[in-house]
Amino acid sequence: MKTKFVFFIQPSKAINYGIGTYMDNIISCFHDSKFDFEIVELLSQSIEVKAIFLDGYRKILIPNLGNFHIDRYRNYYSRNIAFLLKSFFSDKDTFYIFHLNYMDNEFLAIWLKKIFKCKVILTTHYTEWSFILFGDYKKLHDIVKKSDKESNFIVKKILTHIDKEKKLSEACDHLICPAHHTSIYLREILSVDQSKISIIPHGLSDQYSLENRKNKKGIRQEYYLDSKTKIILFAGRLDEIKGTIFLINAFKKILETNKNTHLFIAGDGDFHKLITASQDICTKVTFTGKLDKQQLYKLYNIADIGVICSIHEEFGYVALEMMMHAIPLIITDTSGLTEIVEDNVSGIKTSIIIKDDKKVVDLDVLSEKINILLNNPALKRKLGQNGRKRFLEKYQFPVFSKTMLDFYNNFTNFNDKNISPQ
Repeated sequence: MKTKFVFFIQPSKAINYGIGTYMDNIISCFHDSKFDFEIVELLSQSIEVKAIFLDGYRKILIPNLGNFHIDRYRNYYSRNIAFLLKSFFSDKDTFYIFHLNYMDNEFLAIWLKKIFKCKVILTTHYTEWSFILFGDYKKLHDIVKKSDKESNFIVKKILTHIDKEKKLSEACDHLICPAHHTSIYLREILSVDQSKISIIPHGLSDQYSLENRKNKKGIRQEYYLDSKTKIILFAGRLDEIKGTIFLINAFKKILETNKNTHLFIAGDGDFHKLITASQDICTKVTFTGKLDKQQLYKLYNIADIGVICSIHEEFGYVALEMMMHAIPLIITDTSGLTEIVEDNVSGIKTSIIIKDDKKVVDLDVLSEKINILLNNPALKRKLGQNGRKRFLEKYQFPVFSKTMLDFYNNFTNFNDKNISPQ
């Protein structure tokens, strides 16, 4: 019996960031393999159901619900998706492996398994509770324990998401986590058996160029920066959970002793609060907006230090990009980030503390550690080199590709022996 892999995507903020990069990598993996695969785009802007042929694969576009509320009609939409796909995937001699990438639809896996001879895999790129609670796992545990006594809106919302994610995880045959901390949530809160979980970190194609790195002077001239200005770089969405406000406030402390320093903040999102916080140092801070990869990599090539001060990060693609470019890195000691970087070896970790019942970055520690790096060229060089070495060993694309293809091979071979007609 033949096997076909089908990957699901949908337009969202995440598709422009982590999930989009992940899907590009998956497509690259499959191009280099013997596997047959297709893409299904849900909630598409296409006005009709149609298939388009791209570089070696077919992409099926299924329109969104128009004026209907997606949450209310998610079950019906999922049912219709499954029946529509039956017209595209009608080969009785094919076994399908559907790979989901979103946690917001517990019905889709259920309907796919009703209609097809198939298995369903889910990659847990994010969890809804972590956005609401900023990754405060202790607070999540407290909410789950006393759920019958609590009735406020936030608690109800979190418990609703947990219930959906539990139903989804039960309907799926296997779950892939990019980091260990997500697997803890799956096991302890959603009661997923360890045998259903694989931890496969994301990866990136190595796009480091020594020639570009050597062209610092030319790139600095392009940005009207003199050769002596030290550059601190943040890249990512400007959401509260990314902690950019803490970096700006820490930067004010840094300017007291390192005046010839400039902070670049690359990314789009909620600028207002950040610009307001930067008013008294506005000549020392540049907000670039969202940059394409070529522009962003130019900044990577001239950055002296990269800072990622997220309160919670499911994984951390930006950390990989900075390590790839041998940028000495300072990260918050939290969730996915802390699994990527070895403290004082391939980067420096800074503290998150609880203040007024909220997780915040310790500004004194953050500014102190940035100053240590700014004033220590040998340490910067060592951390940058070690970070790149760690990237090459654990996170570059060939490592990710081999791990993913080995997983698919093992999963396919196991299920070949356990397929029963439906």
